[in-house]
Amino acid sequence: MIKNFFGAAFIFIFIFIFSGLSYSQTLYQPMNSKTGTQNFEIAYLDESGGARNPVNSTTCASAVSVLKDITLTGISIVSNNAINHSYAMPGSLVSVSFKAVGPLTGAPSVTIAGKPSPVSSSGTNAYTASKIMDSTDAEGVIPFSIIYKNSTGQDCTRSDITSGAPVKFDKTPPALTYVSLASSNIDPSAAIAGDVLTLSYVSSEPLRPNHGFALAGNFVIPYTAGSVNYFAECILDFNDIRAGNAGFSIEFYDLAGNRGADVISTTDATAVTFDTSRPAMKYVSVSSSNTASDRAVTGDTVTLKFASTKTLNAMPAVTIAGRSVEPAAAGCNEYRASYVMAPGDARGRVLFTIDYADTAGLAGNRVTASTDLTSVTFDDTPPPANPKIFKVLVINYDPIVESEGGARLHTLCEGRNDPRPMAEQYINDLKNCSNRNAKYRIVEWLDIDEYPVKKDGFRYTDETFMACLRGQAPWHEPSALDYAAVIKDFNIAWRIKSGEIDEVILFGAHWFGAYESQMAGPTAYWCNSPPITIEEPGKNFVIMWFNYGRGIGEMLENYCHRAESIMDRVYGRAQAGPPQPWEKLNNWQKFTNYDRYDPGRASAGSCHWAPNSLRDYDWGNSRPVFSTCDDWFNWPNLTGAGRIVTCDDWGGGDMREHHKWWLKRIPHAEGVNADGKQNNWWKYIADFNAYPETR
Repeated sequence: MIKNFFGAAFIFIFIFIFSGLSYSQTLYQPMNSKTGTQNFEIAYLDESGGARNPVNSTTCASAVSVLKDITLTGISIVSNNAINHSYAMPGSLVSVSFKAVGPLTGAPSVTIAGKPSPVSSSGTNAYTASKIMDSTDAEGVIPFSIIYKNSTGQDCTRSDITSGAPVKFDKTPPALTYVSLASSNIDPSAAIAGDVLTLSYVSSEPLRPNHGFALAGNFVIPYTAGSVNYFAECILDFNDIRAGNAGFSIEFYDLAGNRGADVISTTDATAVTFDTSRPAMKYVSVSSSNTASDRAVTGDTVTLKFASTKTLNAMPAVTIAGRSVEPAAAGCNEYRASYVMAPGDARGRVLFTIDYADTAGLAGNRVTASTDLTSVTFDDTPPPANPKIFKVLVINYDPIVESEGGARLHTLCEGRNDPRPMAEQYINDLKNCSNRNAKYRIVEWLDIDEYPVKKDGFRYTDETFMACLRGQAPWHEPSALDYAAVIKDFNIAWRIKSGEIDEVILFGAHWFGAYESQMAGPTAYWCNSPPITIEEPGKNFVIMWFNYGRGIGEMLENYCHRAESIMDRVYGRAQAGPPQPWEKLNNWQKFTNYDRYDPGRASAGSCHWAPNSLRDYDWGNSRPVFSTCDDWFNWPNLTGAGRIVTCDDWGGGDMREHHKWWLKRIPHAEGVNADGKQNNWWKYIADFNAYPETR
């Protein structure tokens, strides 16, 4: 009897002898044959063809029995890997489980990954073998074999045959072979709010799904674009953005759970910089080709020069006087734009706009004002053909202080301003702001090495004045200057009468006791101070006072108050009482209207009150209000046209710039108005003796 297991057929060999002749027959019995003693039958014929009795037993008592084999079922291999039971990594427990269809002879032995593994019983005829994988094991599908003895004691082996999926051993951490970062911005290396940040990378092997990580402060989950290609994206908003590079940290695992080294940089040197800093114009200046650079008439070229703090993505969009103009590069991040003023352009301040964005597309705030307080006023009202020149005597009380090394007093006072250039700038401002109607010329300059006398006869000495200046003694009271003494000492009345001079400027220091302006003469009236009545000069004249411890702005302030006083003389006091209907206001009241006094009907305001001021001296208020301030360049043909204005229109709080802005709007057209007053108010302000309303 010969038998075989696991799929081979049983072999039966029959040998028999008949009448001295030998015969044999071989049969292959399939595995599913009936178990037990196998029956057979030999049917044969004799030589004459006669049937003989069949033979169904052996002559030597031999027999063949088919025994039932003991097989294994439910063979499986599994990993305790929490991520994927079909993968194992170093430290993973791999178990092979199986069950015998019957009792085995002795305990089975199992190898996993080529290494003997302990076997334990896990139930009736059920067994489990386990092994902890380590770095010495070979990568790939984990092999196993089961050796056991059947019921006859013969060794049987089963290898790598399971009822489920195999387990793969992976001990190599994954690596990223390519990492790149880009923005959806026109400049892929920059990003602003709203841009999409994309991180793409290629792994050395497939990675565990849903391996989220941080990208620019956002938790992102990548998606695949192939077995080892990955992308992660996030849309940026202002809460995400921080100045500097867009950071990321890729935490990743392979399918077995091996963790790769965190990646925080790209392999191709790409980077994205968050652009949170809006570009700005660090320098903006506007000027006219006119001899007065702050004034333009038809045909003059207004030029805008500006420089950006950052590189821009394109040429800025520029308008001048409401017209689009094409700027040109004028250096590194520097630009220039020009426009020739034409008939029909709006009179008044030449408005401009600059719109721009940096290379990342981040737009800067629209620019509508200069950084250096420059501005241009379009006023094509012709200046007077032969303007009168008003002759000025300057008396500069500027003692030489011996105790201070012979220094002039102006060098020891606050500001340390030299009065000569101060006077030149003041006169030039008045000429330009008045359209050359107020032209002053200094015909004599007197530097006086003494302190002016006061009404009570007191006069400072170097010692007493310096003691007060240093806070070592109180200032003298009463402080009032003796104007009569000044007029007498310098023979001013006669010089006015003779036409040698038209007015006087006094320079001095704090506590000299002078008024900002004062009118003297036979019919003198209030000029920001009580008048001095004196018959001798035969006409009125003004004495201006300037403190060389202050600036040009304060000098213009004194002149503005003089102008207000004289125009009050012509029209009556402005803003006296509650606001009145527009048609009941005189032209001076209309000119000086401001929003705080008469909401919604602001015009040019006054010396202390800009159109949008909420209090005295509030020239730096950025509150936007509607104003008809520029309509006064159309005088006497007012249109009622207005626009929104802020302090940017008059220098952003600079005293001098506001006063220049206000003085430029004082009407200066020729002719007589319907109200019987001169259209050119400068005739009253500067040449007051020539008109009955102001003489």
